[in-house]
Amino acid sequence: MSDELLSRGTCRTGRRHDAAWTLPSVHRVHPGARLFRLGLGASLALAVAACAPSHAGIAPGVPPVVATGDSATDRPPAERSRVAGQIDAYLDSLSRTGKFAGTVLVAERGHTMLERSYGEASVELHVLLTNGLRYRLHSITKQFTATAVLALSARGRLDLDAPVRRYLPELPAAWGAATVAQLLTHTSGIPDAESTWADSFMQHDVHTQLENLALVAPRLAMDSLASPPGTAWRYNNFGYDLLACVIERVAGQPFEAFVRTAVFEPAGMVGAGFDQRSETNPNHGRYVAPAVVEGLAPGYNGDAAHLMGAAPQMYASAGAGGMYATAEDLLRYDAALTAGSILPPAVAQQAVARAHVLRPTGAYGYGWIITRSLAGDYFLHHSGGNNGYGTEYARFPREGATVIVLSNRGYSEPEEVRHVITRLLFGGRYP
Repeated sequence: MSDELLSRGTCRTGRRHDAAWTLPSVHRVHPGARLFRLGLGASLALAVAACAPSHAGIAPGVPPVVATGDSATDRPPAERSRVAGQIDAYLDSLSRTGKFAGTVLVAERGHTMLERSYGEASVELHVLLTNGLRYRLHSITKQFTATAVLALSARGRLDLDAPVRRYLPELPAAWGAATVAQLLTHTSGIPDAESTWADSFMQHDVHTQLENLALVAPRLAMDSLASPPGTAWRYNNFGYDLLACVIERVAGQPFEAFVRTAVFEPAGMVGAGFDQRSETNPNHGRYVAPAVVEGLAPGYNGDAAHLMGAAPQMYASAGAGGMYATAEDLLRYDAALTAGSILPPAVAQQAVARAHVLRPTGAYGYGWIITRSLAGDYFLHHSGGNNGYGTEYARFPREGATVIVLSNRGYSEPEEVRHVITRLLFGGRYP
């Protein structure tokens, strides 16, 4: 489901039914369109949730962010090999039929069960994908923006329950009741001004989030809230752009620089970074070209038979979806969360403990979707992409497992790939 549709309150009906979810169709952006999807895709009934009443609160029996080790003992090596073979066969089949190209990493309790790349990085030159390549993550970025916010909170420099205008007084006075925590859970009621934000980045010579806010804020001065804060859930990319502004103001340095020192470096994410705008000016005043990123897998839109090179402008929405990384980078981040080397465990736990409950089997935390099975088992995940890329990152604290799916095809279905891998790993335990 595209964020564009979600921001307009558009509902779509499902195409596949699991035990606990009605899954929405995925809206596809035309290959030539500039707009990009930063949203969550088919892993959560977001279209329904965006249009239906929801309530704030702590998700009942919230899972820990870190691994608990309370499930069965480690799989025997032969069992790990058998399951990895099943996953590999499934992915190889998808790749051979053109339905998937990308890198997949599956780990459990410190063991990497599978790390393999499938398909081509460059279809023009017939260069194969390799495990060390970077991918644009799109909305998985929100997890890292949220972690940076929590890092400032842990240092006593930011109050999650403070009004956003405490840190960004240039925002409209009518938005005064919206809090930082509500931005994190998409319940602030602030309207989604993503198009205004991104267009400003591409039309002006700005280099930081706060520079862009200075241009955008006057255009929002008369805007009212879309709903009273805390009363409705609506997926909002602009909210995470504002969180990037909050980070810049509180940290006193560019958003990307703070995330690097507070998150990437402690986690050892040597391949991670943020898209930057090219300093060229190719289109009469519009700064539309992203800077070249070494080792980045090129993205493609269209379908398997008609691929078209993608040109996403993710530098224009850094806090909501501007990050790139390798699969290994995400695994290192996952391990750092478990080890407590980025955030103290009690602080990291707030990302799920203060989630906004969407329905009995799911909630949205701080950059995490929390999905519960009918039996009460939870896992945490987020997805993103469409314009050239599709991504999914899921962690299963009970089993100490991680599933990472990175694709350089905008038509890919990374949530479905994660769903099948999850069933091969754990049977029917998770939806």
